[in-house]
Amino acid sequence: MTAVASESPRGAAAHPRSIMRRAWLAISSARKRRARRCTTAESAPASRSMGYSCHRMGAGEAVQGRPAPRRRCARKLAVLATAVTALVAPATGSAHPSVYTGIGKVVTSPPNEPIVLDDQTRYVVSNHGHSYVMTESNLQLGQGVIDYKQLPEAFRETILTAVMLELGDTSVQAHHTCRTPELEEESAITGWQERDPVTDRREPAFGYVPFQKDSAGLGDDPDEWLPVVETLTGVDLATVSDDPVAARTELQTLCEGLPEPGIFVPADTLETSAADFSSATIAAATSQLNGQIDLLEATVESLNAQAAVLQGTLAAGNGGQVQAQGSLAAENQALKAEISKLKLEGTRLAIDSVSGRSVKLTGPAGKSVTIRMVMTKAKAKRLRLKSRVVAKATGRIGADAGATIPFKAKHKALKQGSLKVTVRARSKDRVASTRATLRR
Repeated sequence: MTAVASESPRGAAAHPRSIMRRAWLAISSARKRRARRCTTAESAPASRSMGYSCHRMGAGEAVQGRPAPRRRCARKLAVLATAVTALVAPATGSAHPSVYTGIGKVVTSPPNEPIVLDDQTRYVVSNHGHSYVMTESNLQLGQGVIDYKQLPEAFRETILTAVMLELGDTSVQAHHTCRTPELEEESAITGWQERDPVTDRREPAFGYVPFQKDSAGLGDDPDEWLPVVETLTGVDLATVSDDPVAARTELQTLCEGLPEPGIFVPADTLETSAADFSSATIAAATSQLNGQIDLLEATVESLNAQAAVLQGTLAAGNGGQVQAQGSLAAENQALKAEISKLKLEGTRLAIDSVSGRSVKLTGPAGKSVTIRMVMTKAKAKRLRLKSRVVAKATGRIGADAGATIPFKAKHKALKQGSLKVTVRARSKDRVASTRATLRR
C-alpha cells in the first residue's frame, strides 16, 4: 500500500502522480468491463451464462461460471500487518468503507510432497468503526465492497454514483450474493443503501445487493435489503435457516430456482470473528467499572481484617464492642450492596421475549429504556402508511436488572391478523433488537 498525496486546490494543475493514478483506474475499469463480456459459448454450461466473465485475466486456469480474481502485484506482508494494527486501534466511526489489499502465501502441495507456495489475496475491510480480515475464496472479480480511499470527498462531488461504483470497486464480498439481472441493476444496488446527509444522494458502501438475512457486521442493516430482494425476486430471505451451513445451501437453492436462474456467489472467507475485534472494545468499556469493583472488594477485605482485630481487642470490653461490630457490619453491608449495584448497572441490554402485549428484557439496573416496534418498508408501502412505527413504550429497568415493559399496538396493519415487526430497545448508549410477530 502506498500513501496518496494530498489533493491539490481546485483549478490547480494536476499532479503527475494523480494523472498516473487516474490512468491506472481507467485501465482497471476497462479490464473489468472486458472480463464481463464473455460470450455464452465460452462459459461452461453450469454457469447458466448471463454475460459474465468465464476466464481469468492473465495467467491461470478458468473457473467455470465465475470470474477469477485479479492478479495483484506482491506487497510485503509487513505493510498489511501495519494496516491491521492501525485499524484495530480505537475506531473513529468512519461512515465510508476502506479496503486494504495484500498478498500472502499458502501451501498448496499435498502432505509428504515438496512444498509448493501459492499467492492468497487478503483484505482488511473497515466500515462504521468495524474492521475484519478476509481472504479471497469465491474467485469473484469486482462487484465487492466500495473502497472510499479511491474516492476523495472533493472528487466524489463531481461524479455520478455509477462512476463511484466503477472506480471504487474491489473484489472482496462480505455477503453472499445472487447474480441475476434484477439484483445487478444500479437502482437495486444503490436503492437499499444510505444517503449522504448533506448532498441527499446515495453513497453506496457495497457494489451489490446482499442475498442473506443476517448482517455482515460492517454497519449493514438487513432491514434495508430484505424488502428489496423480496420485491425484485419474490424470495423472502427472513425464512432462511439460522444455521450458517444450512442457510448457505438454502440460499443457493433459492438463487438457482428463480424463474431466470441466478448464479449464487458465497461471501469471501472471514479470517477474524466479531469477538476477536469486540474483546478489546468491551475490555476498554468495562475496565473502569471493573477497577471500581476491585477497589471496593479490596476495601471490604481490609475492613474485614480490621473487624477481626477489633473483635479480638474488644473481647473483654463492654457495650462499645457491640457498637463497633454493628458499625463495621453496616459498612460491610453497604459496600457489598454498592458492589452488587455496580455489577447490575453493567448488565448488557438484551430482549428476552415478546409475548402478549409486553416486552421482557434485561439491562442496566435503574436505567430508563425505550421500546419501538417497526414494520418493514415494503409492508408500510403496501399498506400506504407514512410511518413504519407500530408501537412505542417506555419504562425503567428494575434493581434486579430485569423489566417487563407493556405496550399497546393500535395499527390498521394488525387488522390482517398478524404482523412481523422488528423490536428495538435503547437505554442510553446501549441498544438491542429482535424480530417478533404481533397478533390481533
